[in-house]
Amino acid sequence: PEPWKRVIERIHPFSYQKHFPKTCIAFQHILENKKPERFSQKIEIALQSHQFEDVVKLLKQRPGEFARRLQHCLKQFPVQQQQLLDAFKTVIDAVPIALLFQIKHYFLQNRTLKYRTFFPKGQSAKVFAIKNNLAPLSAVITTQITT
Repeated sequence: PEPWKRVIERIHPFSYQKHFPKTCIAFQHILENKKPERFSQKIEIALQSHQFEDVVKLLKQRPGEFARRLQHCLKQFPVQQQQLLDAFKTVIDAVPIALLFQIKHYFLQNRTLKYRTFFPKGQSAKVFAIKNNLAPLSAVITTQITT
């Protein structure tokens, strides 16, 4: 952070706060030695505190992330599963087709296989397999997702 503090002293970014507000916030974090809160941290905090509305609001901002976390959210909020699917349907057009096929396949195979396989985001060469200890979702929910 020290070299950035010297840059801030020289370029006076706060003079352009009206034009570049996010940059000024980032520079303010540097000056105060604070780490900015990442998007994934916000989601994790909302999930841990069981704040359904906040989780949905955040995930609707990033449809791909919503799709990847759909199964986890369905397990986390069993009472609001239908509301969660309705919210997902509003952003489904922004989800990449390849990811939709992966999700469909995941939910179709989830009930029958002994092991769950998955590829971490951006690491298509690394496949992970773990025992399938998940309780299956209801047939109604699974059918809505896969059709």
